[in-house]
Amino acid sequence: MTGMDTSKKRKLKAHLVPGNEMELEVAVMDEPGAGGACHKYRVGGSKVGGHGAFAARVQFQMGPVPEHGHNGLTNEVLLAMVKDRLEGFQNGKHACVQNERALKCIGEALYHLRDRTAARLKLGIEGTDEVMPNGGRGMMKLGDQV
Repeated sequence: MTGMDTSKKRKLKAHLVPGNEMELEVAVMDEPGAGGACHKYRVGGSKVGGHGAFAARVQFQMGPVPEHGHNGLTNEVLLAMVKDRLEGFQNGKHACVQNERALKCIGEALYHLRDRTAARLKLGIEGTDEVMPNGGRGMMKLGDQV
């Protein structure tokens, strides 16, 4: 863990459903980096119904790839994995309108993140820590010529 007292871990709650006693705990394991986002998370669950405990660590990319290499997941990769799972459920017995709506939102999120990358490529700043002019407002849309 980098520089964070584990007694002061921030716990995420956006995934919790009131009344569900079987939820996994998600804790942020580091302080925000230079870009303002955290990189390391721990997911854990206690024993439920005679099954053992579960723990996993998730690390997101830390720093530009050309400088630091691939050292973690990107937001796009994590969203693509969730999209794949929901598509699987939609093709099976767990198809439902909520999954359909979630897939639409994930698709939109992926579109906008890819759009950001396309704009950064066009500007020649992808893979750097350089900030997009005007926060990316008024930039190209995905599908425009790069």
